[in-house]
Amino acid sequence: MSRFTDLLANPAAEKRFLVILEPYDSAAGIVRPLYLSTHAFVTQPSDTPSNQYFEARLNSPYSFSRSLFASGKLSGRSIPAAGAIVLNNGDGGLDALATYAWGGRRVRVYLGGEGFALADYGLIFDGTAQGLSYGDSDITVNLRDLAYVVDREIQPVQFAGTGGAEGASDLAGKRRPIGYGVLRNIEPIFLGISDGRYQFSFGTGPSVAVLTVYDRGALLQYAPNPGPGQYTVDLATSTITLGGSFNGPVTAEVIGRQYLLTTSSSSNTIGTGAKTFTAPAGLALAVGMRVRIARTADPVGTIMDGNITSYAGSSLTVDVSGTRGSGTYADWTISPWGTVAGVLRDIAARMGITVFDAAALAALNAVQPASIGYWIAEGGNAGQILDAVADGCGCYWGFDRSGQFEAGRVESPSGPIAAYDATQVLSMDRLATEEPSWQALVRYRRNWRPSSTDQLAGAAQANQTFFTTEWRTATAQNAAVQSAYPLSKPIQVDSLFDDQSAAQAEANRQLTLFGTRRDYFRARLKVQPLATENADTVTIMHPRYGLAAGRPFRAIDVTSDMVAYEVELGLWG
Repeated sequence: MSRFTDLLANPAAEKRFLVILEPYDSAAGIVRPLYLSTHAFVTQPSDTPSNQYFEARLNSPYSFSRSLFASGKLSGRSIPAAGAIVLNNGDGGLDALATYAWGGRRVRVYLGGEGFALADYGLIFDGTAQGLSYGDSDITVNLRDLAYVVDREIQPVQFAGTGGAEGASDLAGKRRPIGYGVLRNIEPIFLGISDGRYQFSFGTGPSVAVLTVYDRGALLQYAPNPGPGQYTVDLATSTITLGGSFNGPVTAEVIGRQYLLTTSSSSNTIGTGAKTFTAPAGLALAVGMRVRIARTADPVGTIMDGNITSYAGSSLTVDVSGTRGSGTYADWTISPWGTVAGVLRDIAARMGITVFDAAALAALNAVQPASIGYWIAEGGNAGQILDAVADGCGCYWGFDRSGQFEAGRVESPSGPIAAYDATQVLSMDRLATEEPSWQALVRYRRNWRPSSTDQLAGAAQANQTFFTTEWRTATAQNAAVQSAYPLSKPIQVDSLFDDQSAAQAEANRQLTLFGTRRDYFRARLKVQPLATENADTVTIMHPRYGLAAGRPFRAIDVTSDMVAYEVELGLWG
């Protein structure tokens, strides 16, 4: 316990707020921090910042709302709603704020009590300003969380059009493709002819692997120095080079961006079965995750693929199921094929996010280590892509109150962090929900470039169904649900999973989650649940709705109103 948690537990205790605003003074080219409070406050000489006066200017210290519940779904993006801080400007002392740049500038809000030192205050919001609005005697600072950072183009890198990996002149200015995880049958970008050979781009920056290459459905063979019917790969530039002419379409199965890698000098022989490597501890690796183990000196020609069976301390064991090359070596580069936690983190980092909830991402890797894939042929909005990656794996992403990027999987309520009874719940409303779903359809192993049969002259007969079909489907169903609820609708998920087993497990999980009647409540409390984050579980005890003995719920909406000293929770379970 701390003074801050004791304060939250006592709704009658006086609440005091500190706000730090960081607008940008364009004329001077510097940040102009502003220190404001509900009660005049001065930090101690030992504090950081020291001897800082927080002027008493806060009329309305903080309101903000986040939600995981959008369009009737419990996955995808954590949607920020309107938030605001209202400043007292009756004397015109803050008029100069209108000359500063505010959009995207940092805002922090701290909560404390009477007699608190700066270190006793708790951070309840770390986000940004969206802009200011002005009244006769006040200024409203509109708030948003850090989701704005990713609400922009994911791919700034374009082909230069100067030849080779930069493409022919006709490609100048075209955005490069980006691939994440394992991708089946993508159509790489034709770059042109270099040194008499045909080149194709399948990504940006270092990629993990090229698994196969096809010309009009005919399988080409890898060779370091390719001839007709063969190809070679430059993983550093994500380029495929054919050794002869092609008929087209040329497609490939690849493992995209190398978002995490580690090296090992353990001596191992190319072959299947258990292989143990000494690797750094604490990496974002998990049991069940599929990895590529490539010889550092020959990352295309000498490789092993397999699933992690153990990772403890600095010992990593992989059950190898596929190989290329032969020999015994002690120079290895180990890279994941791609998991939802890894891909979400890499996209966020690519957009400039630097603070992550490592524990939440590690937990997501542990419960969902399956290989996934997402192909971005020519740029796109990074926020929408994060939505697609999370939604395609039954997950969510967002930012917590301290500004950390987080992600997790939607689960049934478990592990309550707090319990509230009827003496603490000010009001409780039961909201309408949809009927349970009787069937879950999870589409997987997407074919990113479906072909017509006349484009498959060279394809083996056994492969033609795959080349012409965009999705495979895993199904779970419960006819008893349909009997009880005649209006029940199936769930369909366009997943990013590569393996049937992962897709089937997700179909079963979706049916368990949404194939039973769920309740959605809106509960209004005093300030006690202020530290509750979306996806946290809380227990509610209430004399109505069958809640007398207490029942756990997931928080899927959290609205903080620090004018009324109240928190409203949307509760699902």
